Parts: sequence; C-alpha cells; structure tokens
Amino acid sequence: YFWLVLCFISASLLAQDVHFSQWTKNPVFVSPSFTGSFSDKMRITAQKREQWASVTIPFSTNSFSLDANLAKNGLGGQVIFDQSGSSHLSLTQLNLHYSRSISDWRLGLSFGLAQRRIDYTDLVFIDPLESIVSLSKSYLDFGLGLHRQFRINNYNELQIGYSVFHINSPNRSFLNQEDILTLRHQFFSVLQFDLSNQVNLNPSLLFSNQDKQRELVLGTELSYELNNINHEVILFGSASYRVADAIILAVGTKYNQTFIGLNVDFNVSDFSPATNNYGAWEISFIHTIKHRTISRPNYQACPSFL
Repeated sequence: YFWLVLCFISASLLAQDVHFSQWTKNPVFVSPSFTGSFSDKMRITAQKREQWASVTIPFSTNSFSLDANLAKNGLGGQVIFDQSGSSHLSLTQLNLHYSRSISDWRLGLSFGLAQRRIDYTDLVFIDPLESIVSLSKSYLDFGLGLHRQFRINNYNELQIGYSVFHINSPNRSFLNQEDILTLRHQFFSVLQFDLSNQVNLNPSLLFSNQDKQRELVLGTELSYELNNINHEVILFGSASYRVADAIILAVGTKYNQTFIGLNVDFNVSDFSPATNNYGAWEISFIHTIKHRTISRPNYQACPSFL
C-alpha cells in the first residue's frame, strides 16, 4: 500500500516549470544568453512570486542571480527555490551561466544542479501510526539560448531570441521509475519604441512550450524618464495578457542603478471562481554596478627629462 501511494503521488506531481509574469525583469531566467549582456560591470537580480494564496498554501517561487559583463563574454550564477503544497514539494536549483558574443548574436549555456524534495512531516493521517518518509532526488540540468538585437533606426530596436532547457532530459523521479523532464522551448521578442526623449514604449512577446503545456504572454510597457539633472529616475507601467489564464498589471521605478517593480496577476481562467480572480503577485529587483572609472590626477606631470 505504501509504495502504491508513492507511485500515485509521484505520477500526480508532473507539472510545467516554474515561471514569472515579469519575465523581462529576470533576463537570465529567460535565456542564459543574457548573462553579462548589459553595459555595466555587474548585475544583481532577484524575483519573488506567490501564487494561489486565496485557495491553498501559496506556491512560492524565488530567484536570485548575479552576473558580470566581461566584454564579449558573460559569466554568472542563479539560484531558484520553489515550494508548493502541504507536502512541501520543493525544488532548489543552482545554475552556472556562460555567454559569448558571436558576430551579431549572443550565445549562452546553462549548467545546473537541482534537488527535488518532498516532505510529509506536516501531513496528518487518520492512523497516527501511519507515516510516509520524506524523499529527495538530485539531477543535472542543462540549457542553452541565443538572442540578437536589430537596430531599425536611431530610435527603435528589435530583440528576438530562443532558449531551450532540460536538453539532457533529466530523470527527476523519486522512485525507480522514469519521470523525464521534457524539453522547454521559449521564443521571445521585445520591440523598443522611443516615442520621445523621455517616453519609451516596449511591446513584448513570450511563447513557451513544454510537452503539452503552452504559454503565450503578450504585453507592453510604458516608461517615462523624469527631468532630473543629478539622478536618473524612470517610472514604469505595463499590462500583459497570459492567454486564457491571467491579466498582468505592473508598476515600477528605476532610480540610478536600481529598479524595483511589483505586479499582480488577475486570474481569468476556469479556476477564477475559486480564486476570486486573484492569481499571484510578484516583486522584482535589479541593481547594476558600473565599471570603475579611473580619475585623472589633478596635477600636471613633469616632462620625463626633468
């Protein structure tokens, strides 16, 4: 009976990968090719998502990454922690990312070590003597991606890319059976319109396909740069639609090198009556560190012959 229960649970836990609604604010999560793909020296990115809090114990997803710009190369790492359900089904994954510019394209590779764990200690059984042991499984997980930016004119740019994850088809089963993590393909695009010196409009598209799970997110972001001589201050607002699932509204602000954003997902799927249309919330954080500038000496060097 014990092993039948485990087999049933293992089969029922098949699900798509974790995701974030504000995918443009977590670039290395979308594709390892974005590692180091920015003008500054280093970048810190963090994102937290809470889902289905109005129905059950929230599904919590957290991401933290650090990457560096090394001219044509990029190097970084990312930690992902996801937990869901009363049985504390969790995923902890450490990814190492490398990218390099090749001609007009940027190619990235991801090397990950993941641990999947399920903890039954908080479950209550009818028979107080009945219990199920906690289980864990570790596996390697590899991915790759590439993207390119096209300059349409002096004011507009188009970015397109593709990424694929789980290319080594890892087996994440807790038992002696197969639970293969199928390939996840992603196509993404962002178009940047400079409407004026202060206003930008950025339509975006993300399509993800994993086995029978498909996700299409269409959105647009509007940014407005405030007139400030001493500091860079930009305000952001966006609206997106995850087809047949949720409407996503987001706001954010950037102050110099730091961005903070918040979004709410309003559920419009068949599950909306149970959630009162409230699906999830996310908070995003990005901070970049500039390259160190060497200040010129305030004295005049003497000629070498003196």
